[in-house]
Formats: sequence, structure tokens, C-alpha cells
Amino acid sequence: MKHIIIAGPGRCGKTTLALNLCQNTNLVHYKFDTIIRGARKYFYKESPLTWHEISPLAAGMIDSIISESQTDIIKNKEYYCIDTCHVYPEDLHKLNLKDTYIIFLGFPNLTPDVISTLSLSIFILAPRP
Repeated sequence: MKHIIIAGPGRCGKTTLALNLCQNTNLVHYKFDTIIRGARKYFYKESPLTWHEISPLAAGMIDSIISESQTDIIKNKEYYCIDTCHVYPEDLHKLNLKDTYIIFLGFPNLTPDVISTLSLSIFILAPRP
């Protein structure tokens, strides 16, 4: 079993895919967009952050969640399915995400050349025509 991160723009089916995956496995679902919205509401009241500022912070939070999965043991190791629109591919690339699959939905700028520079287990689901 591996962790799964599903990233992509809003309304592209990330949560639907995550819920379907979790229904058929023992993955624990994190709807990360809700966590980020809560953090923005309660921790960053004065100066809202831009997407480019949020992405590396969100990637770091995801890294912490996955790292702590090794200590959050119920029976065996706990695995997560995290869906988010707040993390760019280049910020996930900077992390050491072992045992993690990454699915990008609807990132048309992820060309084969760009993908080859990312050292991740990546699956790309292209946007609908």
C-alpha cells in the first residue's frame, strides 16, 4: 500500500476520486483544501497569502502528515489519500515522499519534458476536451 496525493484545480474531481479510492481500500482521507481554508481563516487574517506562497507551505504540511503516518499506527502503518488544489507539482517534487503516488488532474502545462524532471511516482489524468 502507498499514500496517494491527488492534486489539481478546483472542481476537477479530486475529492470524488479520493472518496472512491478510500471506499475500496483502508486509506484515510484528508480533504486538504478544508484544512487550508481553516488555516487561512484563523492564522492569516491580516495578509492573505497568494497561491505561490501557499503551495510550499501546504507541501510541507503534507510531508508532515505522511511522515507522522509511521507513528500513527492502529493495526499496521496508516496510509493516507490527500486531495488538494493548493500544491503545485514543483513543490511536491522538493519533498522526499516515499511510498507515495501522486495524481495530477487537469494540469495541462505538465508536458513530458516537465514530468521527466520530477522524481515522483506520477500519474497524469488529462483534462477533458
